[in-house]
Amino acid sequence: KGEWIKQLDSMDGELFENYEKYFGKNSQLSRVKSFKETLQGLKQQFEENGPFWFLSKKTLKGFVADSMVAPARKAIQKEVKAQRRLISYTLSDVAKKSTENILEMAKLLNVNDVDLIKQLRSISQSINELPNVKESVKKTELISSIEDQITKFVTDTMTSSKIKPEVADELYTHAQEISNSIRDYKQGKIEDMLDIYKKLLSGKDYDKLEKAYKGNVVALDRSIHLETEDCFNKLRDITLGSAPTDILSVVVGFGTLAYYLLQSEKGKERNEIALKYGLPALTGLGAMVYGNAKLLAGTKSLSLSLITMFITNRLGDIANKLLVNYYQKQDTSQKV
Repeated sequence: KGEWIKQLDSMDGELFENYEKYFGKNSQLSRVKSFKETLQGLKQQFEENGPFWFLSKKTLKGFVADSMVAPARKAIQKEVKAQRRLISYTLSDVAKKSTENILEMAKLLNVNDVDLIKQLRSISQSINELPNVKESVKKTELISSIEDQITKFVTDTMTSSKIKPEVADELYTHAQEISNSIRDYKQGKIEDMLDIYKKLLSGKDYDKLEKAYKGNVVALDRSIHLETEDCFNKLRDITLGSAPTDILSVVVGFGTLAYYLLQSEKGKERNEIALKYGLPALTGLGAMVYGNAKLLAGTKSLSLSLITMFITNRLGDIANKLLVNYYQKQDTSQKV
C-alpha cells in the first residue's frame, strides 16, 4: 500500500503539472493570441476583397468567414485534444472520435454505395461496443475483428471503380486514423490513478472518487469546447462586426411593439399588444443576452432569440384570448 500511495502522490503532481502547462492561464492566453492573429488575417482578406465580396460564388456554398478560419481552428482543437488525452483518455473517447471519423467517411460516399455504408455501420457498432467489454481476451478478439473490418473496407474502396481516387485516399486517411487510435490506445493519467485507487479503497469510496474525477473531466471538456469553438466563433464575429445579428432580434421585437402601441387607443388593446408583442420582445432580449453570455456566434444568438420570441408570442396569444373571454364575461354580467 505504501508503494501505491507514493506512486499516487507522484502521479498527482504530474497531473497538476500537465493541467497547468496545457490548460493554465498562460497556455489559454497563448491560444487566444493565436486566435486573434488568425482572425486579423481573416479581416485583412475581407478588406482586400472589397465591398462586394458577398457577391462571390463562395458565399453561395457556405459561410465564407468560417470556411476561411476552419483549418486554423481545427489545428488548435487537434492540439488541445491531444493535450487533454494526457490527462484523461478512455475507450469511450476513442469510440466518440471514431464515430466522428465514420460520419465524415459516410459523407464522402454516394447513396448508391450501399455495401460500403453497411460496412461503416458495422465498424461503428463494433467500436462502440469496445468500452463495454471488460474481459481482456474478448477485448482482443473484438479489436482484431475491427481491424479486419477496416482492412476490408479500405480494400473495397481502393478497388472500387465507383470511387474516385482522391475520395479513396481521403477515406483511407480516416480509416487509418481510426485504426491507429485503437491500436495505439493508452489510457490517460486519471485512469491510471483510478486503477490504483480501486485497489486501495472500498467499493463505495471508489465510486465517489471516480464520479468526482469524471465530473472534473466533463468540466474540462466543456471548457475546451467553450474556448476552442464558442469563443473562437464569437471572436470571429466581433472581428468582422457582429452588431447586426446581435441586435437585430431586439430591433425587430421592440420595433413591432412600438408600432402597435402607437396604433392602439384603448387600454384593452394595449393589454393585448403587451401580451402578444411586448412579452416576446422582452424574452427575445433575454435570449440575446444569454446567447452573448454563452459566447454563441451572432447567427446562433439571433436564431435563439427569434425562436424564443415566436414561442412567447404563441403563449401570449393564448393568454390574450383568455383575457378577452374574461372581459366579455364581465361585460355580459354588467349588462344583466
